[in-house]
Amino acid sequence: MKQRLGHSGSARDVVVTGASAGVGRATARAFGARGDRIGMIASSEAGIARARQDIALGRGVIAIAADVADGDDIEAAAKLWH
Repeated sequence: MKQRLGHSGSARDVVVTGASAGVGRATARAFGARGDRIGMIASSEAGIARARQDIALGRGVIAIAADVADGDDIEAAAKLWH
């Protein structure tokens, strides 16, 4: 069986920025489908809440509204993650 680079076959912790829509949401959905624990970050609280409902499906998903350009937001997000 072919194995992708960096893929050990076990669940991973993954942080996806821009996760409320578009490519970020699709990326979070793909990681969720393989059983990874996902930290979803987006600037829109309402958007990230909707994305979390769409992707969670009983998996380990945390949705955080944060501005990745704001250091304080990122520090707060990291504290929520761990």
